[in-house]
Amino acid sequence: MKKWSAVLKVDGQVISAIPNLLGANARIFAHYDPVFWNQHVVFDPAAVDQMHVDAGLRIVRKAQYLGRYDIHMLIPWTKIAARFPHPQLYRLFKLATYFGIGLPLSRLPLEPSRRLAPYIVGVYALSKRSFSA
Repeated sequence: MKKWSAVLKVDGQVISAIPNLLGANARIFAHYDPVFWNQHVVFDPAAVDQMHVDAGLRIVRKAQYLGRYDIHMLIPWTKIAARFPHPQLYRLFKLATYFGIGLPLSRLPLEPSRRLAPYIVGVYALSKRSFSA
């Protein structure tokens, strides 16, 4: 973050959006693709804010969970498909998953939450004090 903050002008803003690795889909991701999962670092909104503050940025809008549930976010579909003995069974499974889980959950009028939101998003700026340091 410190290297990236160096390219900001004074009062310049950056929007940070990261995948929510604390959500429901993250468990599926970790189960079906542990090698790729282990390359990731899990952050909550407070940690995202702190990372930016430590880099000399000020918080314009605190990080928060954002977005509606997305059945495709973080799901390693190719790894799951490899476990099915026949491609048609996989297609049926994926359609059932989408219409049975993904579509209904994406339509619920819920506030973004740790379990269902696909992203963590915050807005930060370089202040004059950070610039002179």
